[in-house]
Amino acid sequence: MCTSQKNQHKKISRLKSLQTVVVVYAFIATLAVIVLVAQPGILESVRFAVTHDIRVFAGYNGEMQAHKSQRSRADTLVILGDSIARGLDGRQIYDGPSVNFGIGGDTTPGVAMRVATYDIEQTETMIMLVGVNDLARFSDQQILANYRLLLEYLKAKKLLVCAVLPLNETRFRPARITMVNGKRVNNVRIAEVNQQIDKLCQGYPNVRFCDPSRLMVNDTANLRAEFTTDGVHPNQKGNAILQQYLKDELNKLMLVSSGLQRKIL
Repeated sequence: MCTSQKNQHKKISRLKSLQTVVVVYAFIATLAVIVLVAQPGILESVRFAVTHDIRVFAGYNGEMQAHKSQRSRADTLVILGDSIARGLDGRQIYDGPSVNFGIGGDTTPGVAMRVATYDIEQTETMIMLVGVNDLARFSDQQILANYRLLLEYLKAKKLLVCAVLPLNETRFRPARITMVNGKRVNNVRIAEVNQQIDKLCQGYPNVRFCDPSRLMVNDTANLRAEFTTDGVHPNQKGNAILQQYLKDELNKLMLVSSGLQRKIL
């Protein structure tokens, strides 16, 4: 293992306890706010943070351990990310074996921590979709720093990075409030974060950024109601659009990586 790879492993290992720390910190902080503040908007933010993080923490380790038992070959597509990634059917995206390492509620530091423990050394092709859960917890700068860490770790792979999907702000209630930490979870911020992720990906020749938003939004730039039930997760119809788009983008990435086409716009 070269020195740069060792350094990346060290950086990843320092994130191994971050997911637990984030959950515990969020739980303690939000309980303190409940005692000190009783405003409707604040309490809605507290309710979202506490119920979400407790639910994620309860099943996170079990899912990660199940993933670690799976082995991937060179021709295996690995799908990595959060619940939206977990909802993808690799068979609809890739003409070969696939494994799905999505975990509901996961964030960029969680994915960075997990990926270092998985048997993906032989894997050549990956799709990563993560970031929407970061918005309520981290600054844009922190999200981008985590993405940079992931890209450095996975830069030898043919990696398709999918943009953070837009929300339906009417159906997703947290989009209408400000979190206790001042963070906003809305489409304006998502678009800004995606622009920065796109720019970051351009520095890695084996990485392709893709954004299916134009296929999934209405004239107000919200996720179309017929594509979601909760305002965040694509339903069956939404997933069909997303999976076909990812299949097309993955084919473009593989053409470029194989040298058959120098550049595809």
